[in-house]
Amino acid sequence: MRDILQGKGMQIDEKRINTVYTLAFSLPYILFYMVKPFPLWYAFAWLLSTNIAYFIVWLFYERYINKLLPSLKLRINMIFTLLLTPFSIITLYFGIENNPLAIFSLGLGVAIATMISSLQEVYRAEKEI
Repeated sequence: MRDILQGKGMQIDEKRINTVYTLAFSLPYILFYMVKPFPLWYAFAWLLSTNIAYFIVWLFYERYINKLLPSLKLRINMIFTLLLTPFSIITLYFGIENNPLAIFSLGLGVAIATMISSLQEVYRAEKEI
């Protein structure tokens, strides 16, 4: 990717990318783990933090790379965020009621979101070749 950009006279701002990933995968976790409003909060805090982290990465990294390389068309973080959001609501509902299904819905949501977004990205990459 770096060679393609240098051939076009463009560069990737590595400091920006490092900052985006550092902030995205640290700040939400720190903020949500500071409080514990209900018993299963930590499971929901992890899910919500992960969802927000991938949203931040989509907003400030994926869109940036797609502007630099329109032919690349990354969408994995956006799809992961969109798929994980409904499971966040389900997990919150079960978590507030102190229902053990909160942990099950958390695992199921992450598994489904990861599988679908990864397969979609692999399919997209194969289609481009």
